Amino acid sequence: MADGTRLRGIDDNLKALQDSHKHLQDSQHQISLDHKELRADINLIATSLEDQKKTMNKLLVQVGRLSEIYTLEWWIYSRLSLNGKSNHL
Repeated sequence: MADGTRLRGIDDNLKALQDSHKHLQDSQHQISLDHKELRADINLIATSLEDQKKTMNKLLVQVGRLSEIYTLEWWIYSRLSLNGKSNHL
């Protein structure tokens, strides 16, 4: 009887070890899936940031052009004012 009990204990321990191993494999698989999703999210954020950077650069160029136009208008207005003409542009 002692051998039967011992074999049953070994069998139970082996089953518990197999269950634990299966759980570990499932966890590793889930971690792999989570890692892929995280990588996809990071790539999406990076792409979005690049798009925002391009948009901001375009806006800065437009602001620079507007600044040049306003500076030129101010210069013209100041010249006209010096000549006694106060027409608004």
